[in-house]
Amino acid sequence: MTTVEIEKKIARLYPQGKKSMQSFVKEALFLQLQEVNKKIALFEGKYNKQFEEFKRNWAKQKGSKKYSYEIESDFFDWEVLEEQKRDIMNVLQSL
Repeated sequence: MTTVEIEKKIARLYPQGKKSMQSFVKEALFLQLQEVNKKIALFEGKYNKQFEEFKRNWAKQKGSKKYSYEIESDFFDWEVLEEQKRDIMNVLQSL
């Protein structure tokens, strides 16, 4: 685990030290996870499917529809969100 020096002003807010900071980090990660999940839900609603199914369908598509700006942009944005979700969940599980 990485140790970070905390400014004295911030450290005073968390007198319990490591446990308090860990709680703070967990809370921040949960909030970030909520935001990512909201954005993922928008894509799931738009395409009426989860990312893995969307990805399979996208891979099968041919022609200009596959590479339309909107679909390609959504694919890459959605993929990044799924990666962020996975990364956040991995960190939360390790805490």
